[in-house]
This record gives sequence, C-alpha cells and structure tokens, in this order.
Amino acid sequence: MGRKRDKHHKDASEEGGQTQPEYVTLTLDNDEEVTCRILTVLEVDSKEYIALQPLDQDGNDAEGGEWLYQFTRDETGGDMHKLNNIEDDDEFEKVLYRFDEWLDFTGFYQDEFFAVEEEEGGKFE
Repeated sequence: MGRKRDKHHKDASEEGGQTQPEYVTLTLDNDEEVTCRILTVLEVDSKEYIALQPLDQDGNDAEGGEWLYQFTRDETGGDMHKLNNIEDDDEFEKVLYRFDEWLDFTGFYQDEFFAVEEEEGGKFE
C-alpha cells in the first residue's frame, strides 16, 4: 500500500499539562484516505523517518501495525512534508531496529497495556 501525498496535518497542542498527539491524513495510491497518529520521527544514517499508527473510522488503532516512511521536511517551513516508501530492505531493517529501540525506551505499548488492564479491572501477573 503506497502513499500519494500528505493532505492534512494537525499540530500537537498542550492540554492539561500533557502534549496531545499529532495526526496526519494520508491519501493512498487507491485514493483511500487514512488518518494516522504520528508516533515519532527517528533519525537513521542522517535521514529522518516517521512512524505512524493508522486509525480506524472510530479513531482507534487500526489492525495491521505501524507504518514507517522516509520523512522529508517541508523546506519552506510549512507543513507539506513528504513521505516516501522505504524501498531498500537493509535500510528498512535499520529503521525497524531503531523504531524497536524507541518502543523499548519509551515503554510506549507497555504503558497502554497497563492502562487497559487497569480500566478493565484485570491484574498483571
């Protein structure tokens, strides 16, 4: 599934002392629009890459995992950044490794898991 262009970008905002997530809407090659939460921007070998979490129509994480793209910032200072597929397998493996490091470092999914367990009244063993 490829991506044509970045249609809309919503900046992060501070609310109640916490940074709210940023979102971007992508138009795929088949003209389907998908809203994604921006997880992080990573640097690997002096290039930037972005990790996105696609959302379903209800705004929840869609099944299928995260999407990783090469990320090029808008040179005019605007918000029309470019995303490109990562075509090279070795490059993709480096980016995936760095993203896994980021996940481990931030405890991103671990925090979500504990929150769900707590809300559902479950216990972690």
